[in-house]
Amino acid sequence: MRLVNTMKRGIIITMLAILLGAGCTSGQTDEVAGKMEAVVLTPEQASRLAALPLACMQTDYPNKLGQTLGSKADMGEPQLLHPAFYGCFDWHSAVHAHWSLVKLLKIFPELEEASEIRKKLKENISTCCKLLTNMLSTACQTW
Repeated sequence: MRLVNTMKRGIIITMLAILLGAGCTSGQTDEVAGKMEAVVLTPEQASRLAALPLACMQTDYPNKLGQTLGSKADMGEPQLLHPAFYGCFDWHSAVHAHWSLVKLLKIFPELEEASEIRKKLKENISTCCKLLTNMLSTACQTW
């Protein structure tokens, strides 16, 4: 039961972080932006950048779990503990992998790997959304 509660908290925190982060801006002022040279990627460079996240997403091991264990019940497989963001060695790297792929798709919607990227993102995020929906439904029924 503790594992389930830990998973619920992790999923809720993750989804809130995603929702809050989606509205954030870069925070750069015009003054700073004016001094910086724009980085321009080619589609070939974007494909090379997409290769690493695509290779590590949905790969359970090796995995560094950075969690505090309250008991044996808190142990679990990476995919069960972090349904959307497992793989890529740790949770934090998996989040960055997802974000970088979304950003590359926004810049290069016709990227050669676009269908594979969309497929993996949909699988991972859909799993998380289903779990969150089930948890919220269960919570609402108990209120």
